[in-house]
Amino acid sequence: MNWGVRILLCIGYSIPYGFFAMHGDVVSGTMLFYGVMIVCFAVLCYFSTKTANIKSLIVGNILSYFSSYGFMLGYQTEEWSWYFKPFTAHSLLVVLSVAALFLQLAFVYYDRVSRGKGGS
Repeated sequence: MNWGVRILLCIGYSIPYGFFAMHGDVVSGTMLFYGVMIVCFAVLCYFSTKTANIKSLIVGNILSYFSSYGFMLGYQTEEWSWYFKPFTAHSLLVVLSVAALFLQLAFVYYDRVSRGKGGS
């Protein structure tokens, strides 16, 4: 595999998409930023799938979670503690990260099955 592509994908994934979506929700009161997060993950997933870099997809999602968590530790305000009820800010980040990874892996599975490259 081309290491340059893997590194670029991991850099693209290491952006704290979950934090930016949640921050945008708190600051502006709109869910638009979650849509931006979905689009960014979809583009990265597409390129990961087309270049057969599924490990980069998984590692990249983990990097995105940790970068989002790091930003959350530094920039989370008291407002966040009540805004995301019934979730805490951290538990919502976990839910968003797991859901994003699940959807991306579902796309990878669908892509492989539709091309006849795998599946059980």
